[in-house]
Amino acid sequence: MTSAESTAGVLAEGVVALLASHSSGPGQVRDASALLKEAARAGWLDAVHLGLSGSDGLELENAFVVCETFGRHLAPFSLLVAAGFVKPLLAELGAGQFAVRVESWLDDGAVVAIPAPRLIADPACSQEARFGLGGDLRAEESKDGVRLFGSVDRVTDASAQGLIVTAGNLLVAVPLDSPGVTVRPVPAVVAGHEVGRVEFDGVAADYNLIHRGDVPAAVHRAATAWNLALDGLAVGICRELVSRTVQFALDRRQFGRPVGAFQAVQHLCADMHIAAETSFSTLLAAAAIWTTTPDDSLEHVVASRLHAASAAVAASEMAIQVHGGIGITWEMGIHAWYRAAQFAQRYLTEEAELRTFLARRLVAATSPGEGEAG
Repeated sequence: MTSAESTAGVLAEGVVALLASHSSGPGQVRDASALLKEAARAGWLDAVHLGLSGSDGLELENAFVVCETFGRHLAPFSLLVAAGFVKPLLAELGAGQFAVRVESWLDDGAVVAIPAPRLIADPACSQEARFGLGGDLRAEESKDGVRLFGSVDRVTDASAQGLIVTAGNLLVAVPLDSPGVTVRPVPAVVAGHEVGRVEFDGVAADYNLIHRGDVPAAVHRAATAWNLALDGLAVGICRELVSRTVQFALDRRQFGRPVGAFQAVQHLCADMHIAAETSFSTLLAAAAIWTTTPDDSLEHVVASRLHAASAAVAASEMAIQVHGGIGITWEMGIHAWYRAAQFAQRYLTEEAELRTFLARRLVAATSPGEGEAG
């Protein structure tokens, strides 16, 4: 066993132990706040950020081992948000009152939500677009402070204690029990994925929870890390389903032999394996470009997100097929990964928008006289 494999194994075991101590099975966390508090204390929220912000390929792989293990065991989405977006965002902002306050939220086990990031057109940006937090918020400033009006859809956790939003050039952290905040949960069947819509009616923002400065750049970099972390989650979903499905195909017998002996079943299992491993390779390639030449990485990150999201759904559907008529039943449990994969694809990926962006980049890169794109 190589040192890299040994490190990866230790990381995976640590995450499994963390999740097992707070859950009765994949996706069945008893107390998300207690889990987040222990994860923060043990340094698991930093594991993803430290790997993604370094230039060492081993660090990248180790970071994604953590994300993959989250996917294998269906960790609550709030844990991935904290590790994959909030911590990288705080690192991008640097020391300041905003970072200190939000860090204290994480240390106390508070669930922090974000709106789903989306690509925003930005003619001033060399990449023609950037990631930003979705929503329609405006900030009104007066001598009495800042008040927020508007709404944000597709918030990652309607049961969260706090929400990070952007309003113009302001980054604001808002306790969701603040006067003027209305949270409208959206029904979800995936454990730990209680999404929602949040409305603001003149909400007074705490001065210490407002960050001013180059907010778009910080959010863009944090959202890039977030997209890569989501790809790691998708790889974990794929690999877990490959493991479970292959074992089922070996154990389940029909016509006097294991169903895995039939060529059609073997092809499905092979396709699942290809989906998992191509997702991982695409993810590592995109992450490597991002850490070395971030200004040239956006299309690679977008391509990785699209591939990993669709691969996780496809692998889930193939797993259900191999399991036959019982594949979608609650007893088998495959549906839990299937629903999580669909959630990540349909909720957190603006697929049409991302595909349009990639198409435009490809046209610009191949059109005579246009020069290189980005």
